[in-house]
Amino acid sequence: RGPHSFLQFATEIFEKSISRHNLLEVLSIRGRANTVLGLYYYLQRFPEAHDIEEKINALAAKNVSTWRDHSDGEWKWFEPVICYDNAILPHALFHAHEVTGEDEYLQVAVESLDFLIAKCRNQDGHFSLVGNEGWHRKGKESAQFDQQPIDACGLVEACKAAFRLTGRR
Repeated sequence: RGPHSFLQFATEIFEKSISRHNLLEVLSIRGRANTVLGLYYYLQRFPEAHDIEEKINALAAKNVSTWRDHSDGEWKWFEPVICYDNAILPHALFHAHEVTGEDEYLQVAVESLDFLIAKCRNQDGHFSLVGNEGWHRKGKESAQFDQQPIDACGLVEACKAAFRLTGRR
């Protein structure tokens, strides 16, 4: 039992899973983003899996459509609320752009990440993630306490992908 047997086992599980389930029926926006990330990392290991690119494109297009439905001049977000695991949404679009070359994915990823970072500052300008006691609803003040650790990690990962693809700090 070496690393190769784990890779083979994981590949079998992954391939069975995507053949049994229609990934395009994932209803949750975060579920779609997580799926895009999983598919992206699978594609990094198996670049010949061109059917994976199509799945990434379809899932990313659904999330961009959701962003268009909720975004306006002041609110550049995918939902009428900023809640938990927020940065995964632009993060997945950065990777979708990388795979597909679709410019709109990059544009929405940059705009939504910029918006999220701006919302992660408190009244004094210090970095402060959105708290989970009420979250941050469109047109309301952001909750200041009970932040989620997943948001800190997610924001770092999204910024890392953004920097790699845009060069922007």
